[in-house]
Amino acid sequence: MNHLLRSFCRQLASGVGLATAAAIPALLLAGVSCAAAQTDPVVTLRTPPLIADPAGSLRCVVVNLTDRPIGITAQIMTNDSNNVTDFIRTFWQDEAGTVLAEVISASFHNEAARYCLITVRGGTARDVAGVLVKYDSLNNPIVQRRAR
Repeated sequence: MNHLLRSFCRQLASGVGLATAAAIPALLLAGVSCAAAQTDPVVTLRTPPLIADPAGSLRCVVVNLTDRPIGITAQIMTNDSNNVTDFIRTFWQDEAGTVLAEVISASFHNEAARYCLITVRGGTARDVAGVLVKYDSLNNPIVQRRAR
């Protein structure tokens, strides 16, 4: 499974684009943290803003590119830094739920939603790949922005 996640992130990083996002049904929703020590270093990433479709959604997908347990949060935010995340889903690399594989967060029908704020605890910015995807009312991906 980790091999598939790394492949997905490499495709995103190479600019494959919307076709990749559309082909992955896991792009449903999310943004949760996994257990990492509170003393671990914290890195913050942010996507460029998108203007949400009032009948659609913005979804943020963050993938752990390592096989190490790192903490990841993904929040859909407004321009004035309000968290408007409606849904969060996590996927794990292991059955015990100790190594986070992917976090998906979403905001539905919220015109104020603009960007994804990603926090990585116990890792670096290179340990994750994140993308914000705008969906229309028919659940079609329209545009995406990579986190930096």
